Amino acid sequence: MKSYIYKYLLAFIVLFLAGYTTFARQQNDTVPETDTASAKRRALTYSISTVTSKDIIGNSVYLPGNSLFGKLPGLTVQQRTGEPGNDAPVFSLRGRSTMAASEPLIMVDGIERNINDVQLEDIASITVLKDAASAIIYGIRAANGVMLITTKRGVEGKLTINGKIEQGLMSPTRNPGFVSSADFVKLYNQALSNDGLAPAYTPAQIAGYENGDPYYYPNVDWRKEATNNNALGTKANFDVSGGDKIAKYYVGLGYFHQGGLYKNSDRNEGYSTGIFLDNVSFRSNLDLNVNKHWSFGLDLNGRVYQKNAPYTNTATTWDMLYKYPAHLFPAYVQDGVYAGTTVYPNNPIGYINSSGYRITNNRVIHSTLSTKYDFSELIKGLTTGLRFSTDNFYSNQEGYSKTFGVRELLGQNGSGAPLLSSLIGTNGNLEPIGAGGYPENDVQNKRNTLEGNIEYTPQLGPDHSFSTLLIYHQDRLIIGSESPYNYQFLSGRMNYGYLNRYYAEIGASYSGTEAFPKGNRFGLFPAVSAGWVISEEGFLKQNNYLNLLKIRVSAGAVGNAAVGQRFSDLRQYIAASGYNFGNANTAQAGLYPGIAPNPNLTWETAYKYDAGMDARLFNILDLSLTVFYEKRKNILVSEDVLVPGIIGQDLPNINAGITANKGLESSISVSKQKKDWGYHAGVNISYATNKITYLPETIQPYSYLYQKGNRISQPFMLEAIGFFNSEAEIQNSPVQTFGTVKPGDIKYKDQNGDEIIDAFDEIPMEKPNLPNWDMGLDVGFNFKGFDVSAFFQGQVGRSIYLGNAPFLFWPLNNNGGRINTYAEQFWTEQTKTTADYPRLTTLENKNNYRESSFWYVNGDFLRLRSLELGYTLPESLSKRARLSNARIFLRGMNLFTFDHLKYTDPEVLSGYPVMKSYNAGISLQF
Repeated sequence: MKSYIYKYLLAFIVLFLAGYTTFARQQNDTVPETDTASAKRRALTYSISTVTSKDIIGNSVYLPGNSLFGKLPGLTVQQRTGEPGNDAPVFSLRGRSTMAASEPLIMVDGIERNINDVQLEDIASITVLKDAASAIIYGIRAANGVMLITTKRGVEGKLTINGKIEQGLMSPTRNPGFVSSADFVKLYNQALSNDGLAPAYTPAQIAGYENGDPYYYPNVDWRKEATNNNALGTKANFDVSGGDKIAKYYVGLGYFHQGGLYKNSDRNEGYSTGIFLDNVSFRSNLDLNVNKHWSFGLDLNGRVYQKNAPYTNTATTWDMLYKYPAHLFPAYVQDGVYAGTTVYPNNPIGYINSSGYRITNNRVIHSTLSTKYDFSELIKGLTTGLRFSTDNFYSNQEGYSKTFGVRELLGQNGSGAPLLSSLIGTNGNLEPIGAGGYPENDVQNKRNTLEGNIEYTPQLGPDHSFSTLLIYHQDRLIIGSESPYNYQFLSGRMNYGYLNRYYAEIGASYSGTEAFPKGNRFGLFPAVSAGWVISEEGFLKQNNYLNLLKIRVSAGAVGNAAVGQRFSDLRQYIAASGYNFGNANTAQAGLYPGIAPNPNLTWETAYKYDAGMDARLFNILDLSLTVFYEKRKNILVSEDVLVPGIIGQDLPNINAGITANKGLESSISVSKQKKDWGYHAGVNISYATNKITYLPETIQPYSYLYQKGNRISQPFMLEAIGFFNSEAEIQNSPVQTFGTVKPGDIKYKDQNGDEIIDAFDEIPMEKPNLPNWDMGLDVGFNFKGFDVSAFFQGQVGRSIYLGNAPFLFWPLNNNGGRINTYAEQFWTEQTKTTADYPRLTTLENKNNYRESSFWYVNGDFLRLRSLELGYTLPESLSKRARLSNARIFLRGMNLFTFDHLKYTDPEVLSGYPVMKSYNAGISLQF
């Protein structure tokens, strides 16, 4: 077991013991849960996890998704980039059970929407529905789990005004390092020697680079030349809420500016080539009571998003910053004149600052009209509701592109002045990026949703509770010119409780979508669950320490309609140039049959089983443990392996794959608040692992070549067993089939004993990028007006493939000129006993630079996601300023990370870096 697991378990035990002794000593001072909250928790028979606004508001993030790292048991959050406006994370709920889309369905106030279109400060709670019973309402779309985001609403009471502003200073969590010019030319000569070639740099040139000269012997760190060490970010939020018996309201307005790292981006007249984001969000949630039985709701929210960036895309820009060696040429040969060569004409700084700019505009507007009627005067406990929403999303890109030229530094003239080449390339004018004067990537999405519900909760006496819910829902999404996406379901659930200790629930959903063949678009998805509140039994009810002890079980079937394709039951014909006819032998346009139709295309079905335990002790200690198992069937996989290629037809994918996924989730939390001081602590740990139990595969000569029995996305690779240290060792080893090998190249294990190293020696090794373990640790303490809190997040059971960042880790390979500082020693005849990296080479090397265990690193990490120190002004001072509350705070995000990679960020290897930040802010309540 990994060392991080021990650390988390140790923290778990310490928290438990410390909390338990404190409870035993102080239980007489505790405040019990409210009756409503306790009753709701007691009646739950399925598996959910919830965070409220106070759990996530202590984050200085610009997108709400980035506030959820480690917060919810079972929810894995992974970051893919730190680029402003593009840093939305990827969610997985309880690991992965499919080769298709695996992200959970996200519903905002009951409507499918993007979580990042919601302002963090407007969120009241986020709940994840993890088992079939909790998510059964969503039927054909619930197999990957569901996230429910609920926004804040007004409450009856006096007007409340909240305002907050914070300023942040951001910088990369890590910057990869590269060798200097002097070291590079020496290592390059070494690489040439390894290849049997003559050195490229003379001793005099090497000395010149060691002594340094900004023009003739440059040492350019392109990242430092092109980017700043820091960027600024600003957030401001304002909301008002309140109401009376007739109307309640919540209105929020937010703004954030997320700055970028690029230097000198404002040197062009009239435009910027910097990368930065400006976002304005608004929300208005209004509730109106017509009378005591009839109410209306009107929700309006939206955001205006504008991102500025260089014309060159971000990935290309950072590849160039990592690719160009430091010695090639200076950044400039004269003021405003970029340096370059005929071989390397693409000066990275020019690509950022002189290739034009691109502005991405997003406009989002969401509206929901709802009504509810209470028929209790006619039938006690009967209510109905209806809501209609219409959403609109519009996006385009505008801007201009241009070309720039460079000059090569050829030497010095007789007077010692620089001798420059003629212009390489052209200094062009700005040209619109869209065709015909229209914006580029012009897209408009529309969504209309209609939902009606009937709820019946009769009063059956003190020993019985009963409720039913029936929902009809239809959803139509139009994305640009695509065929509309349609979803429809009729769902219901019924639950019964007896003696406040025995609970049972059944639910079902009849739901479908247009993606599948007619006659096979709808399916029935059932679920059942039950709970037993043991603490309500007579032998436990009178104790004074166990407030709740409940066990729960559930089982059901739900579907996944996002299988990656639609309408594959239809015969498709594709336009092509056709055949050549006539004396001129010219091609005539025509059609040819595309992929063969699959009339049996259907959704994935997930059979889910859950068992769990929830407990509360001394009114302040909460415990939860859940185990789960899922079998996923009808996963879409390729049919090509089952039918010989001689058929001469592109074959469709078929629903044949089967997987199994299992795991556990546990959490423990404690909170205590006295008059002047208090504390809270909580830890959650989730584990999930999957296995492919059936997959159509080509017959293989060795059992280890099959994906069946392995995890989804399991890497297959050669097993590296060191380096070849001599020609004799090469001759006495199995034949290498991945190009000519030399001493210093990676040596691989012959898995099948055939004395040949080839694709048949690739075995399942290492781990996928999705972790098995996900963990969160939250601790905090307050004393009088001061408070301090910290949140740690960790992931264990994942691997990092360095080959995904070749410009960082594969020196001199594929024109990736720079040499990293990650390697401690490259292989040479002198270092072969201590080398940790293969020999350097200037030639193509398919043997070394391919997927193998050598290029995998343990991806486990523990990150301090947030650390905050705050001070709340005394009430006497606040009142003088006519404030209800005033607080100032200092907060750090992503301040440090413990991991095995250390060279660059363990979540984002290359490209725009993950950012840490230091923030200062003030929040006021009137």
